Amino acid sequence: MTRAGDLIYLDNAATSFPKPKSVVEAVQHAMLQLAAAGRGSHRLAEQADRVVAETREQLGRLFLVDSSRFIFCQSGTDALNLVLLGYLNPGDHVVVTQAGHNSVLRPIHDLVVNRQLKVSCVSCDELGQVQAEDIMGEVKDETRLVILTHVSNVTGAIEPVEEIARILGTHRAALLVDASQSAGHLPLDLGQLPIDFLATSGHKGLLGPLGTGVAYIREGLENEVPPLRYGGTGSSSDEAIQPNDMPTKYEAGNLNVPAIAGLGAGLRYLEENGLDSIRTFQAQWSSKLAERLSILPGVQLKSPTAAEAHVGPTSFTVDGFDSREFSAILDGSFGLQLRAGFHCAAEIHKALETEKTGGTVRVSPGPMTTEHALDRLVEAMKSILGV
Repeated sequence: MTRAGDLIYLDNAATSFPKPKSVVEAVQHAMLQLAAAGRGSHRLAEQADRVVAETREQLGRLFLVDSSRFIFCQSGTDALNLVLLGYLNPGDHVVVTQAGHNSVLRPIHDLVVNRQLKVSCVSCDELGQVQAEDIMGEVKDETRLVILTHVSNVTGAIEPVEEIARILGTHRAALLVDASQSAGHLPLDLGQLPIDFLATSGHKGLLGPLGTGVAYIREGLENEVPPLRYGGTGSSSDEAIQPNDMPTKYEAGNLNVPAIAGLGAGLRYLEENGLDSIRTFQAQWSSKLAERLSILPGVQLKSPTAAEAHVGPTSFTVDGFDSREFSAILDGSFGLQLRAGFHCAAEIHKALETEKTGGTVRVSPGPMTTEHALDRLVEAMKSILGV
């Protein structure tokens, strides 16, 4: 079975990149090693410690910053909650965008209700793109945090993260980047860019298993972000107070070592193949997808087509179909499993004008996506549309 982002089907065709069997092998191997990381000095415990340390070091190499700043979480949502619920205080002002995921917008809504947070929401255009001047136009002297979704999980539109980071570098407002759709696809140099917080899932572009996530906190800011969980860390066990050193402060409880091993294998795959090569491959595939879908009658693309403005997800609607209905036909009649609906990001659909079509159908190419996958999708859509 080949998984191509949101396109899943049975396939034996060759791919442009080798299938990352090492991910599966790493997880299987780690599952046989049931020792907890940081909880012993015997051989299996030391192996678990090495898995965790090596994966953290790989994150440091990917993002070009001190690896101790990365915290293992159970998901991208978990990582975002750690920052949002920890850093924001009653009455603070924040800036979000209409392209935000519910993992941002729902915690923010709760903070509005329970901490009287003040929020400015910047609109995006009909393809999910946000302009830097619009974001900065909402930043005030009292703004505490700007939250940017690096890449829209609906349209694949790239937000101007680097431009905003450099402008905010001279402002008191901190910057949180939701990199769940960009990590593993686009480079981010956290050693050079003044990005204060970053959160990402591990199971998307980083090619790790489900149930993995990563948070990054810039040096010094850990003093302003209390942990969400308190408990055993395997260190300072004779003290009642939670350790304050990074990343131990935020990793109370047993880490999911098998999943972290899988994440490490995915990061190793990225290192071996290179982000530039993977990005080029995905850009070519996305371009072909957009080109072939755009000529089908009734198909409306809802994603940017320029390579510099887009990466990952491509969304579309089909005239006369609810998007969820169209996806169900692709699944039931052709064995093609695509995600359809609002994709946990309701606000962006107001800009896309896809609220009445049940959201969009979404296709997300990855490094293992084949040309055969594209052919099967297009032929299936032609059959449904009668062309």
